[in-house]
Amino acid sequence: MKSISHFRSHFFLFLLLMLHVVFPANSAQVKFKGTLQTNPPCVVSGDNDPITINFGDVGITQIDGTRYAQTFTLNILCDVSMGSGVTLFFGYDGMMAGFDERALQTSRNGLGIMLYRSNGDIVEPNNANHTEILSGGVPAAVTLTAVPVKNPDPNLVLLEGPFTAIGTVEIRYP
Repeated sequence: MKSISHFRSHFFLFLLLMLHVVFPANSAQVKFKGTLQTNPPCVVSGDNDPITINFGDVGITQIDGTRYAQTFTLNILCDVSMGSGVTLFFGYDGMMAGFDERALQTSRNGLGIMLYRSNGDIVEPNNANHTEILSGGVPAAVTLTAVPVKNPDPNLVLLEGPFTAIGTVEIRYP
């Protein structure tokens, strides 16, 4: 035999559930439809493949963040299925220089590469917030400038020798 308190608790729970039931006065059916599509492919290329910037001989004492600048172009072509006037995001991934997070670290301690857009904005490593409005099937060019920069710490001595740095350019869809 069930106790009265057990009966009351079930009855109370039933009343609570009934209070949360809402009866609509009017209703309308809504249909949602669309087409899922993978991101159309874009090809990023440069004047050479892989894109290689050769600074040549760089004088350690003459590195000032403007000398030795090398301008290059990224050519971007997206599939026609992308449509027109689409905002895409581009950036590059790579190791940030320990002395300046806006620069790409090179194989030489205390030496980095700063990357600038043609409008003077810095393109930081690991930051794909730079936008380009592109249309599928229409080639686009993004002009960039790479410049060697050095750690401003006067106690750090840059050592003579070759250096390299690697970054990966990416185009991202919203």
